[in-house]
Amino acid sequence: DVCSSDLVGTPEIFRMMMAAPRFNSGRTSIYAHGLQSAPYRGTHGIGHGGGVPGGRSGTYQFPDHKLVVTILGNLDEISPYVLSRKIADIVLGEKLSPFPPAPSTADLERMTGLFWDEAREEPVDLVVENGELVSRLGYKTPLWQLSADTFVPMSGVHDQEFRHAADGLHGSDSGRPATYRRLASYAAPKADLDATQGVYRNPGLEATYAISADGDRLILDMQGALGRRRMRLRPILKDVYVASALGGPQWGGEFQPVLRIVRDGGKVTGLTVSTDRN
Repeated sequence: DVCSSDLVGTPEIFRMMMAAPRFNSGRTSIYAHGLQSAPYRGTHGIGHGGGVPGGRSGTYQFPDHKLVVTILGNLDEISPYVLSRKIADIVLGEKLSPFPPAPSTADLERMTGLFWDEAREEPVDLVVENGELVSRLGYKTPLWQLSADTFVPMSGVHDQEFRHAADGLHGSDSGRPATYRRLASYAAPKADLDATQGVYRNPGLEATYAISADGDRLILDMQGALGRRRMRLRPILKDVYVASALGGPQWGGEFQPVLRIVRDGGKVTGLTVSTDRN
């Protein structure tokens, strides 16, 4: 006999997949065990997206309306999450709550800039594109406006909130309070730029990161099992750089990793690379 726990797709498994953890703050995560809670225009939504270099996918359900949208794409420049919502707009129409008022240009502009998350020591870069506020480090994510001062990611696997404040941004990240101070423009000393140049290898990832000079800027050449990517490095703080693509479209879409130079006694010994996944 095969017991129910050995079967795939039982009601018990689906309940487990939607059991969202609770943070120490008491707030419940939007990400459960393999599925994301993604309400839209007054209706319950669940689902998950995925992607590899050169492809994007996503499956999102609206259980109250018995609608399931599955999207498979063979390119980077799409958002299955956003497309699924546009399809729901067409299919469900007036069954959904009205759209909230569009945010004003002033509401959006005062949220833009490069900020530093003090607790995690991570940068946050917010810009306005096509009338939307967008977070573009790690991976580009449009933001919803909850109120004149509060925005949250349109999609994602962890809970974030950004609120405008006189000293930058306040908010939360995965249930904990977060403060983001606005960063002024930063010019790295030439000695730091020179010391950063070199070849860095990670045997476990079978990846090589080569940093070289091109005039007064640094270039990152990433080479791994999935391909090669050339990026320019922009210093934002001492030994902290944001990488962005050079040239035309490349695999990974608008992926922008953050690099930190590691020193031992002042001497550069390595680097760390972080994205929205690590």
